[in-house]
Amino acid sequence: MIADLGKTLMLLGAALLGVGIVLSLAGKVPWVGRLPGDLVIEREQVRFYFPLATCLLLSVALSGPAVAACGAESRESTRAVVVHLPLRLC
Repeated sequence: MIADLGKTLMLLGAALLGVGIVLSLAGKVPWVGRLPGDLVIEREQVRFYFPLATCLLLSVALSGPAVAACGAESRESTRAVVVHLPLRLC
C-alpha cells in the first residue's frame, strides 16, 4: 500500500512538472490561442474569446499519450456490455 502511494505521488509530481513546463513555454509559442477556428468577437466594450481550435488540438495531443499509457491489457479488461431491450413502437 505504501509503494502504491509512492508511485502515485511520483506520477502526480511528474504531471505537475509537465504542466509547469507547458505553462512556462506557452507564451513563447505564438500560434497557441491564435489558430483558425478560435472564436473572437469584439464589440465596443466587450471582447469574447474562446479558443475552440486550440482546445481541440490540446485535447487530441493530451489524450493520445494517455490512451497509449493504458496499454492493450487494460483495454481488453474494460469491455462494453451491450443490452438489447425489446422496442415497441405501437
